[in-house]
Amino acid sequence: MCGIVGIAGLNPLEPVDETRLKIMRDVLRHRGPDGEGLWTDAHVGLGFRRLAIIDVEGGAQPMPNEDGSVWVVFNGEIYNHAKLRPWLEARGHHYRTRSDTETIVHLYEEEGERCVEKLQGMFAFAVWDRPRQRLLLARDRLGIKPLYYALTDRELVFASEIKAILASSGLAPALNRAIVPEFLANRYVAGAETFFRGVMKLLPGRTLTWSAREGVRERRYWRLPAEVNDTPTTPVEAAGMVRAGLEAAVRSHLMSDVPLYFVSRLAAEDVKVVLTGEGADELFLGYHRYRITHWNDRLGRVYRRLAPSGLRGSIGRSLGRLPRRLGRYATRTFLGLPPGPRHLFYENFAVFPTTLQQSLLADPELLAARDPYQEALERYADAPGGDLDRMSHADLQTYLVELLMKQDQMSMAASIESRVPFLDHEFVERVAAMPGRTKLRGWQTKAVLRAAIQDVVPRAILTRRKMGFPVPVGRWLRGPFRPLVDELVLGPRALERGLFDPAALRRLAEAHRSGAAEHGDRLWLLINLELWQRMFLDGEDVGDVLHGPETSCA
Repeated sequence: MCGIVGIAGLNPLEPVDETRLKIMRDVLRHRGPDGEGLWTDAHVGLGFRRLAIIDVEGGAQPMPNEDGSVWVVFNGEIYNHAKLRPWLEARGHHYRTRSDTETIVHLYEEEGERCVEKLQGMFAFAVWDRPRQRLLLARDRLGIKPLYYALTDRELVFASEIKAILASSGLAPALNRAIVPEFLANRYVAGAETFFRGVMKLLPGRTLTWSAREGVRERRYWRLPAEVNDTPTTPVEAAGMVRAGLEAAVRSHLMSDVPLYFVSRLAAEDVKVVLTGEGADELFLGYHRYRITHWNDRLGRVYRRLAPSGLRGSIGRSLGRLPRRLGRYATRTFLGLPPGPRHLFYENFAVFPTTLQQSLLADPELLAARDPYQEALERYADAPGGDLDRMSHADLQTYLVELLMKQDQMSMAASIESRVPFLDHEFVERVAAMPGRTKLRGWQTKAVLRAAIQDVVPRAILTRRKMGFPVPVGRWLRGPFRPLVDELVLGPRALERGLFDPAALRRLAEAHRSGAAEHGDRLWLLINLELWQRMFLDGEDVGDVLHGPETSCA
């Protein structure tokens, strides 16, 4: 796992600025403290920071093919590189290293941009083809490794993290206001856009080719299964398939030329690689919102079939007269929600539902111009099967991608590589095609996974309630952290940005302070949005931003 950067200029007569390239590269030093590399070819330059995992001695990048006509920078791990090597050698390619990076170079020579279709692993890479004067960017199927780019009238700039693109001085940081409604609803941005205007992310399972002559072309090379396999299987058979697939994925992900460690040894200073469980909840329906939505949908169908519309309307109007807490929960059930995924699955779990955003946003056109759930609803509609299958497919392509970005940044901040065997694409293809009823049985989530690992995981863990990372942010913002709200939500600098209606913000903060409503998550989201703007748009130091308001955890 490493950090990659690059610049490709539109004018072949204008050499790339090596100083800019070095600055971009070194901004990502935390991603690769073991080494660095730089290569330029007139108007194109590639940079690299290395965390040495495979071929510790010989895996330096940027890496060329035998005659220097193809160059690559690569972040990730290719788990089947040893299997591909004999085939490539038989076709006349000569290896100089044991690195998986070199396999990408030679595979590109054979397959061109379709080389990604033969790779098993997590990856983001760039290939510069000198004879064709063409740049290829590629990202793995599930989006485990990040890749961002910006295209201006002078050049294409790419990097593993946005901060490197900003460091290139080719793009001034500016908030992409169009994504604000989606962020307020979902906590993340699902499509190709980012918070920064003009900076895009290459979506999972895509390649992007660029040349000065042909411009930009994006291609999708992988999709989740288009059908659900309804072939009858017993619970034991389904669990056996999951167990075998997971064991194979873990074996392949343990490939390394440095020591691997179990959880009990993760405190050792020389840990470089860990295995994590990202993707399991999305694949096996582990989140509470899946079962809540599923039962709301099932019970709602019965309710609408048996209860006349007049009675349903009367019941819906009466929900607001229930005691506060009971009423709040009742309005989030089939009794108070319209049918369909928009309301049952998205609005019901949104931080700021669209009804609340309508009074909060200063510019109503922001919400009118873009549906906050558009990307997710499209993924839902494209998926096969019933509601459980569709929720899983949608989250694998939206919510999970955001989680993987955070996981990548947190692990890289500590210069540790994390691998995700649940997201081995062959394993994902098999599990994603399993019907939802094998994963959610009654009120039990992850049913088939629990059965598959029941002999290796203690029963106390298998049967306990799902545990997240709860933080009493609501209580904190009423007490010791209340100055954060006063400064970062209601303060003059925050209000002057003009994103939100000041009166609506004050009502929100006061209702939370008084205990009339619980808005802790909403205020926390607004605090983080203002922190982001102060750091990335105003250029403030992280420490200055965090230590401005006087707060105490005592």
